Amino acid sequence: MTKKTNSTFYEFIKTYILRKAKFHFVHFLKHLAIACLYTYIALLFFVGFWPFNFAQTNMVTLDMTNGLQLITPATVYTQTPPEKLLNMKEFTIFLSLSSDYLGADGYARILTHSLDEDRMNFMVGQWKDSLVFKVKVDNKTMPVHFETEGILNKNEKASILIVFNGNELISYKDGEIKGRMKTGLIKFSHWNGSYPLVIGSEADGMYTWQGTIYSVAVFDRALSPNDMETLPSHITNLSPVIWYDFQRKDENVAGYRLQVNGLEKQNKALNWLTNKTNETNKTNQTAVNPPLNYSPTQHAVVTDLGRGMPADLIIPYYFKPYKKPVLEKVYVRWEEYRKNLLDIVINIAGFIPLGFLLSMYLTQKGLTFSKALMLSIVAGFVISLTIELLQYFLPTRTSSMPDLIANTMGTALGTLLRVKNVEWFIG
Repeated sequence: MTKKTNSTFYEFIKTYILRKAKFHFVHFLKHLAIACLYTYIALLFFVGFWPFNFAQTNMVTLDMTNGLQLITPATVYTQTPPEKLLNMKEFTIFLSLSSDYLGADGYARILTHSLDEDRMNFMVGQWKDSLVFKVKVDNKTMPVHFETEGILNKNEKASILIVFNGNELISYKDGEIKGRMKTGLIKFSHWNGSYPLVIGSEADGMYTWQGTIYSVAVFDRALSPNDMETLPSHITNLSPVIWYDFQRKDENVAGYRLQVNGLEKQNKALNWLTNKTNETNKTNQTAVNPPLNYSPTQHAVVTDLGRGMPADLIIPYYFKPYKKPVLEKVYVRWEEYRKNLLDIVINIAGFIPLGFLLSMYLTQKGLTFSKALMLSIVAGFVISLTIELLQYFLPTRTSSMPDLIANTMGTALGTLLRVKNVEWFIG
């Protein structure tokens, strides 16, 4: 009898201890799941707002000796769209520059007449050591793509020309032909007159380029080899439509001026753009840094010396792109999905754990799986929407509708992975 009693007692103690252990273990797992959920949400916001540069300095230096120096991120653009570039039948684009960019993450924008990569009149860019030119033409959905390899060597000053003579595109480097492409007769009558001219980035701040630009000019005709030999010293005689000279030494013409609250101050050297130490102290380059008696709301203006209505450039103190999109871009072509496939996959994968953890938390609260599914997707959408909207205020990040859609899909997928057969995990 005693042995039976002892056995029953021991069995009771064992069962009690196991139940208590299971109870505490389950509660530990529940609290751990909640902690993981909150931590992961915080991580999503951290990644979404990185690098937290809500007031990013525009990394541009300008003086009359070293030209216009651009360090990522940097942007310079026209105050008003240069409508005088419309209706050209032939053209020549001249660039005197030295590249410090050898990246392969998209086409870095040297000079572009566009709003973004889909709304473009023309673009001069760089990919590795290649010069890339894209131009919108009539009766074609995609722009004409003209690329010349080995033309942009790092830290090498060069005179680059892109010429369209009515029948072909030709690229020159220091007066020597480097590439040509037969196009036949093409027209540019559908160019959009509302697009700005931008140097150093796309108009939305993407695809920044790094290097130094000494002179930029656009002509509404194909220059002859004899004309090219006179560049850049006799550029005025060739009557450019657009011309920015970043090494101007003409004492009779003020090439730059400073605007503060609508007031202008003539300033030939723009000392506040010159010889200032980079705020990061990690490079030997220099950055925009105004004197103490000016506010950061000011910007410098570079005079357009071409003919017709001036299309002056502005250099903002902060990296503030010409136009920041807000959830306005949706992919409509398969090519866009293919090009951005990695970004789409990352955005989906990044929100799968959120959906899983949200549904786990909600089912713990007693909600049915269908309600947990719906609320998890809504919560993931709201979190992603908040991140995307706040990214508008981050100069180096973009607010993207495809990202919002991909994040919501990732949340839904993570929720579906939390099927009922894992209920044993939380008892």
